[in-house]
Amino acid sequence: MNGSCSNLSVISPFANKSSAIPKVPRVAAGAVPWHQDKSYWPDSNANPVITVWISFVDATLENGCLHIKPRTQNKKLLEWHAESYTGTSYTALHDHQLGSRKTIALPIKAGTAILFNDRVLHMSTPNNTDHVRWSVDLRYQSTDQDPMPQHGVGFLARSAKFPGRVATLVDWLAEKMEHEE
Repeated sequence: MNGSCSNLSVISPFANKSSAIPKVPRVAAGAVPWHQDKSYWPDSNANPVITVWISFVDATLENGCLHIKPRTQNKKLLEWHAESYTGTSYTALHDHQLGSRKTIALPIKAGTAILFNDRVLHMSTPNNTDHVRWSVDLRYQSTDQDPMPQHGVGFLARSAKFPGRVATLVDWLAEKMEHEE
């Protein structure tokens, strides 16, 4: 998270495991504990997986914006456990694993994107408003890494070397990872 995304332009990104996420007001499942996204696919050798998190509404302290521990993008995968409070099977870290880095809240306007890799320590607080806070997670990784089909169907999003193999909407709807030339 050094503010530079220049490396993203030189890889052929493979999109994987994207999802729309409603943060419903006043439910336990709305609070996402401290975790690393890598804990959800520890069997994969794909590093880094870049998450593009986009909020469809203003993400505020009141409706559960993201919180991060800066400069944790190079951490190893920490030992995690399945939290038991929300009944969601979220992965979670223990407080002693968070270190002394100051927590940074990231309130943002609707349509703003936050990019981070699968090692960044992050969480979000409960939604204490009367409205759903909608967001989407888009995940990308280099094509020379494991496409993680065991975690959902992904697709080739861009390729300078093989532009004709970039998946179209029709390919994606048919659950094809690449366009057949």
